[in-house]
Amino acid sequence: GGGGGGGGTKESRDIAPKQRGGLSNDEFGGEGRKSVVDRVLEKLQEKAKEGVGLSAARGSGFIQGPLASARKSGRGGGAFRSDMHSAEAEAEVSRLKGELKVIQKKLKSVEERSLREVSHLRVQLETANAKVKATLAEREMALKVQEKEHENALVKLRDEHFHHIADVGDTIRALPERYKIDAEKHFDKVSQFEVREMKIRREAKDHIRQIEASKEEEKQNLKAQYDKWLREKEAELKKYKQEVMNVKGEYERKQQKLEQRLNEIEQENQSLVRVISAAEKGAFAIVDQGGQKSIKIPKDRTMNSSRTGTSMGMTRPFSAASTRPSVRFTPSPSIMSTRGGGWTEGGNGGESRSGGGGTERKSSISVTAGIQALERAEQRICDLEDEVVTLTRRLEMRDSDMSERSGYGMRDERELRKQIEQDVLQSLADNDTVAYVRALEEERALLRERLNDEVKNSKELKIALDSRVRTISKLNDKINLLTSKSVPASVKVGGSTMQRPMSGTTRRPVAHPPRSSTAMSSRQAFGAFMYSNN
Repeated sequence: GGGGGGGGTKESRDIAPKQRGGLSNDEFGGEGRKSVVDRVLEKLQEKAKEGVGLSAARGSGFIQGPLASARKSGRGGGAFRSDMHSAEAEAEVSRLKGELKVIQKKLKSVEERSLREVSHLRVQLETANAKVKATLAEREMALKVQEKEHENALVKLRDEHFHHIADVGDTIRALPERYKIDAEKHFDKVSQFEVREMKIRREAKDHIRQIEASKEEEKQNLKAQYDKWLREKEAELKKYKQEVMNVKGEYERKQQKLEQRLNEIEQENQSLVRVISAAEKGAFAIVDQGGQKSIKIPKDRTMNSSRTGTSMGMTRPFSAASTRPSVRFTPSPSIMSTRGGGWTEGGNGGESRSGGGGTERKSSISVTAGIQALERAEQRICDLEDEVVTLTRRLEMRDSDMSERSGYGMRDERELRKQIEQDVLQSLADNDTVAYVRALEEERALLRERLNDEVKNSKELKIALDSRVRTISKLNDKINLLTSKSVPASVKVGGSTMQRPMSGTTRRPVAHPPRSSTAMSSRQAFGAFMYSNN
């Protein structure tokens, strides 16, 4: 504490003039005193934050300097201060001293902790430096070991390279003769295969030609049989069609006769209806002969008068209303008889008309007789209509029966012929000739399948040959690449001369056999040519 007093006195010299010149007694006793204390505390806090280790004596001098100057300035101005103010200042000074001691203790503990941290960091730094040095030494040692290993590996690779070059030279010297033998064997196999393939193709073509010839003959025979059968069926069909047309014409004639008869009956019916209607309306005169009343009808208005009839479908029905008697007369049983009096019309009752044979005969027909005749005519018409309907149904049944029997209906000639051909083919499906043709076709398909298999095998052998040739070509390329710098321009191997290819080309070495008195065969020449090209 004593050693730091000088420092505190020095700082007090710097602060005291500012306080003397800038503060009055009132300010020092009031707000000025608080300002000085606050400034001192702020200075202490800043020093503590900066981590500067301040001693207790220095802190004491830093506080006591301003306080001493404050006391001096206070004594100098005693006229402005009272004793009460002096006591309060002393109490404040004692309080500040206590606080200062507390601050000094805190600062001391902070300084000790900082020293401990610094010493710990120094120990860590020394440990890290030692580890770095050890790691560096290990890495240097490992680098030296790796360099030694690499040197050994390089020496080993150099030796292997020299051995490999020697092996390649031996292989190059042995290649021509060995591949020449392999090529001859391979071309022998290829030639055998080609001969076999040509033989199989020739046999297959001959067999197929024979099958086609026999099949064509069978087709002609079957066609002739089918044409004959179709002509017979066409003749039968024409005959059957003629019979159908005859039957149909006969029924049509019967139908026309019946329709004509129906028209005649309808005309008679219409005539009776007109006569009865006219009689009911009073168009005819009523004659009383012997107590019997009758109607006189002119001869041209009777049932035998020919008028244009209507069609069958326009028959006028005879209703019961038309049978009712007119108001002019009431029929009785006595009127049913026919008298010899003539029928008068329009007041000419005395005029008589004769029947056949030049003799004039009077005919009288009662209304009841006309009605009965009309009913009989209608019944006859109904019977004829039923007969026509029955006949029409029979014709329809006949047509349907003919259609079912023929199986062709109303189809045209082309469809009929097609159906007949299908029936013929179906009926001849189990024929021996057809079975034989089918067997020939199956045998032909089998031969084609065998031929396809042989072609496939030949293609596979050709692919294998190409693969072998490519392998040999690749080996030759590698050999040329390895020996392009070490092999001389021409090397004599086993009596053969091998030429080194020119630089920048990919031509493979060509083995030239030595000249001899014996000429090469065509197969050997072809093999040498293929080998030189490949």
